[in-house]
Amino acid sequence: MGKLLYLNCVWVLFSLPLITIIPSTFALIRFTTIWICDGSTPTVSYYAKQLRLCFKDSYLFFIPIVFVLFIVWLDVHIMAYAQNNLWFYCILLIAVIFSFVAHFAIFIKVNISVNIRQSWILAIIMVGKRPFVFLGFILGYGLLALLWLFQTGLAICYMASLAVFILCKLCLFSIEEIELLKETLS
Repeated sequence: MGKLLYLNCVWVLFSLPLITIIPSTFALIRFTTIWICDGSTPTVSYYAKQLRLCFKDSYLFFIPIVFVLFIVWLDVHIMAYAQNNLWFYCILLIAVIFSFVAHFAIFIKVNISVNIRQSWILAIIMVGKRPFVFLGFILGYGLLALLWLFQTGLAICYMASLAVFILCKLCLFSIEEIELLKETLS
């Protein structure tokens, strides 16, 4: 738990200028993956190096995600006023599945040297092949929501690092298959 607190402090430090919050999150994913795989905690200078490397790619990757989430947000509000519950729940289900695919795609982009299009393709394939990981995401993020509700101070201490830790642990279950799929796409 001490390493998670350390990771969260580093993330907050590098996210203070709000323009760096997206690259800082990408660097946190890389940082956490190294920690989980090797057991070693990389240094703050390594984090800064990863932040510089991720800066441009992270924004190129994140702009389409924001656009799609904006469209979904508009659709949800339109369907809520139309009082058509079936479409409302369909759009919410699509949003949840898109969010899951986006999490997987971000992990693949950060940790495997592929372009943005290939990371999305690999993420969609992996979501289809590993539906149980989807349940892990729902349970993990549900536990995070409960932590926010009942232990807000503790949740603030671990806000980003615990979410990224859950993401990395679940995605690492599929990393061997991702490498094989990457070879077939190349």
